[in-house]
Amino acid sequence: MSKLLITGATGFLGSSLCRHLIASGHQLAALVRPNSNLKKLQGLNIQLIELAEYHELAAKVSQLNLDGVIHTACSYGRKGESVQEVVEANYLLGVALLQGCISAGRPVVFLNTGTVLQSSVGIYAITKNQFSELGMQLCAGSQAANVQFVDIALQHMFGPGDDASKFTTHVIHSCLANIQSLPLTEGKQRRDFIYIDDVVRGYSTLLEEAGSLKKAERVELGSGYAPTLREFVEMVHQLSNSKTKLEFGAVPMRAGDTPICVANTKRMQQLGWSPTYSLQEGITKTIQMEHKA
Repeated sequence: MSKLLITGATGFLGSSLCRHLIASGHQLAALVRPNSNLKKLQGLNIQLIELAEYHELAAKVSQLNLDGVIHTACSYGRKGESVQEVVEANYLLGVALLQGCISAGRPVVFLNTGTVLQSSVGIYAITKNQFSELGMQLCAGSQAANVQFVDIALQHMFGPGDDASKFTTHVIHSCLANIQSLPLTEGKQRRDFIYIDDVVRGYSTLLEEAGSLKKAERVELGSGYAPTLREFVEMVHQLSNSKTKLEFGAVPMRAGDTPICVANTKRMQQLGWSPTYSLQEGITKTIQMEHKA
């Protein structure tokens, strides 16, 4: 058994990790905001720690006797957050957590949820990449001798119960609701979609196999397959038997959008992990679970 601190525990990825890790016998603490909706954590034996001022948070973290931190909390900036709020969630929170781990003086594995997006995409990507770079640099050197930093370049995760603002969820919900029409780009961009259960197993593998990783290492986590967005949408449309009209080309491409994002899964395969869900299987299960919700 190990003691782990999870951030973003009330979110899609965080709550999925909590359920899996508790079932695996780990002791969990979760960092939550005072007004957090704890519905996804009901029935789970988790120590809840309220988010404090960052200097206080670092002190709290240093006293928890942690074996690991799994940092999934973030702000996409899609819900009216200010620039400061995005910077705090994606950069300053991570810095405080990292400082707490360093101050504790005991060996800690820090799994950071990074991004595959280039900084040119926007403030979310900029702030996420800046913290990833800071963590890698600190933990590769002597300033954080006791902390192992694993930066997870997570591809386009999806599954039942995911955030409604995400592209994958928006498409699935729209098709299931049979809305009249769905405006889209031409959909030529290629993206690596990975089902949530495979993501959770990936994090668990990285935690278990940390001894096989470098002191500071970036690891790509995805399916290794990148269909076009159009192919993804058309598959959702077909598998949901949707009557929605798909309007490809009605929305302009986002400036600076990367043509292709796909994970190199070689490192994860070396650690004993490989995806178990095909894109069709992941979409089918998501549709089934969304119908039951």
